[in-house]
Amino acid sequence: MHLLFGVARDRSDRVESPALDVGSCSKQVFGPSWLTGARADQSPSILPFEMVFSVDGRISGSPLIETVWRAESQRGGSFTSLAASHSELVVTRHKGVTTLTMRGPETRATSAVCPEDAEFFGITFKLGVFMPELPPVRLADRHTSLRLATRASFWLGDQTWQIPVFDEAEAFVECLVRRQQLQYEPMIEVLLDEDFQLETPRHLRTLQRRFQAATGLSLRTVRQIERARRAVSLLESGVAISDVIYGLKYSDQPHLTKTLKYLVGNTPARIAQTVDAHSPLTTWESPQRPHWVDAKNGVQPETVS
Repeated sequence: MHLLFGVARDRSDRVESPALDVGSCSKQVFGPSWLTGARADQSPSILPFEMVFSVDGRISGSPLIETVWRAESQRGGSFTSLAASHSELVVTRHKGVTTLTMRGPETRATSAVCPEDAEFFGITFKLGVFMPELPPVRLADRHTSLRLATRASFWLGDQTWQIPVFDEAEAFVECLVRRQQLQYEPMIEVLLDEDFQLETPRHLRTLQRRFQAATGLSLRTVRQIERARRAVSLLESGVAISDVIYGLKYSDQPHLTKTLKYLVGNTPARIAQTVDAHSPLTTWESPQRPHWVDAKNGVQPETVS
């Protein structure tokens, strides 16, 4: 989960509309992302910078929400934003200014900067959940700032909405669904199921188009991103690089290194040392010893596309 929020950027690549401001991910100042940079047994002093956050997050009971989170920054700094397949809505409060940003998926690692003394609240959506007003294809590697109507409301389509808060995220999402401002593509889970059998190549092409329309990404790209993020989780939990290569079915270490440098901005060895801050993994991706790494019985491969 990338959980990043645009605060300021170069206006040279901006496209404006009455309610929306769409910008690329390459020239921005971001808010925090539950930054990680050192394991619990490491001293914070080894980090290349100092960045402090107070973070609170929870798994949602809504079938449309991946996670709900909030954070506060006391000090700013730079970090790496990992590639991410999920979209999210983020509310940022910084120096008395409130902004709402709809962030699309990110297909590569990018460098980001977090401002100090800022507050953030975000709703990360399940894969395949999207706003028809903001097509995911239009948001890939980009973000859209929603125009405020008042200090407590914003424009979406031709309607005004109350700015959501952490404890009412599910009610806000339900309201979006009722007013047809939020949709879900059920074929996402079908296509992600490796046991799913397609009837014809034409059927496959149709489903792939639906998948990309709902996520902004191809099925292949989503699988690459999810596998790379899983590799980060395993490396940071202490799993050997060779076991990650075998378990996640990378062809060899150069393949793993090339993939991680592009998608997460670092090499396997550097990730294993956890000395560089990056945007967080979700609760579902949090480092845990995988079932296929067993010291007694050896390494058992995990099925990964």
